Amino acid sequence: MKILKTASGKDKIKISKKEWQSIGKKAGWGMGETKGDIMGKLELELKKNPNYETFDYALPLTWVNEAKEIIGEDVVPHFVWIYEKGSLAGRPFPITEKGKELLAIYNDKKGSHQ
Repeated sequence: MKILKTASGKDKIKISKKEWQSIGKKAGWGMGETKGDIMGKLELELKKNPNYETFDYALPLTWVNEAKEIIGEDVVPHFVWIYEKGSLAGRPFPITEKGKELLAIYNDKKGSHQ
């Protein structure tokens, strides 16, 4: 696992395929199913949304740390970062059922912290 700086100066986590597979097993993705396998299926659905632009496996480290602090669990196995037309910032997108649950918890708790 490496922490990289983006052109905008934000930190992102870069993880090898082997590390993703290890994380995937812990996340319950299934035997050998990776984020790439999941996104291959989900991207077909995302492309039906006219606002969808692209996605990134790398998650902003600031968001990962904040989400882990708020939720109390590792979010990396359950999310990708999606970008919609006209958005430079992007947003977290859950790719597992657990990710949907974690995002609901994050949004609920984040709202109560502001």
